[in-house]
Amino acid sequence: MINTRCLILVCFSHDLVRSALAFASLVPADQFVFVANSQESFELATNLGLSDKWLLLKGSNSNCDFSGFQEGLDMLNNRNLRYSQYVFCNDTVLAHRRFTYLRYVLFRMSIKFCQSGVIGFYNSFGRSYALSGIPADGWLSTYLFCMNVEALSFIHWRVDFGPIVDAYVVGGTDEKAFFSRELDYFLRGHLCNWLFEGGWYKSEKLNSLNSDMFKVKAKAILSEKFLSSKFIESKIKLNDVFFRISVLYFFDKLLSKSQFFVLN
Repeated sequence: MINTRCLILVCFSHDLVRSALAFASLVPADQFVFVANSQESFELATNLGLSDKWLLLKGSNSNCDFSGFQEGLDMLNNRNLRYSQYVFCNDTVLAHRRFTYLRYVLFRMSIKFCQSGVIGFYNSFGRSYALSGIPADGWLSTYLFCMNVEALSFIHWRVDFGPIVDAYVVGGTDEKAFFSRELDYFLRGHLCNWLFEGGWYKSEKLNSLNSDMFKVKAKAILSEKFLSSKFIESKIKLNDVFFRISVLYFFDKLLSKSQFFVLN
């Protein structure tokens, strides 16, 4: 059983702060950390008057959520605050998906009873790929995931690999040269389709006005996949909240269509 738990919440968008805080309050934890990756979210969190269970930190936003997660961890370690389990959450937890009761109950059960590995929502392309020479069949979403202290120690308390990921994202306005040739061929094709060909809801043709935004987004996507690759390299099990059982995914979609949500 888990003895102590800490939740680190990273927020950038001012509009999503309240909903993210409402969700975070549903996760039982001994300590909460709010990392504000923008001045607006920092000011709002300050004005909301968070309880004594919350620590407030102004994040650098150098690598989106991942730098925030890292800075939250570093602050806790600098204060000699250690917990047996860490939950990581960002402000999109309710923004791009609606959290059904099934999803919530399964997550709560998983973090309570799972004793090893990393817990989250598993994704797959249906084929393998590689990052930095590490083969993988899938990854865990980082809008909400959890790991115990042993798993963190295996990856040396590092969840932000921004400098490594930077090398894969060249940038510029040429779609064919936007990613380094060192990046897995399949991943390059997937990311170009996702960012520039209609895969993402903000997708559009690459140009000088949006290239910086796409570079940040590409780096965040690769950071998510690279973190799971580090888990795999360290032989840390990726535990899916849905147990990779197709009927549970199907049932969750039915509940979502019925608007059977934890928070509306």
